[in-house]
Amino acid sequence: MFKLGSVEVSISLDGPKEIHGFQRGVGTFDKVISSIEMLHGNNINVGALAVLTKKTMEISPLHFFEFFKTISLNNGLDVNPYFEIGSSEIEKTAMEKHEASAVELAHFLNELFDVWLY
Repeated sequence: MFKLGSVEVSISLDGPKEIHGFQRGVGTFDKVISSIEMLHGNNINVGALAVLTKKTMEISPLHFFEFFKTISLNNGLDVNPYFEIGSSEIEKTAMEKHEASAVELAHFLNELFDVWLY
């Protein structure tokens, strides 16, 4: 007998509404939340991919963590620092707008790990 495996989806959600909207566009947060609810309603496991930027560093790791605990994610949360490696003017502008320093990222991730661990 053939059994179809479960479907799992990861969706980009960068944090609370003000963070996500800044990074992905105003109005996208509500669409993402609605999509997560729709996927859950169809028995699809949902995880989130959050990109950490300068804007993310404006909130505490505790606030970031607590926000994601309010979302029904049954397929985990992945956090990824934003890095720009290009050298065009567009890429340089994006780097200035979004890329947090290594020190900021290390501090945020260390605190986030502590919040998750304890």
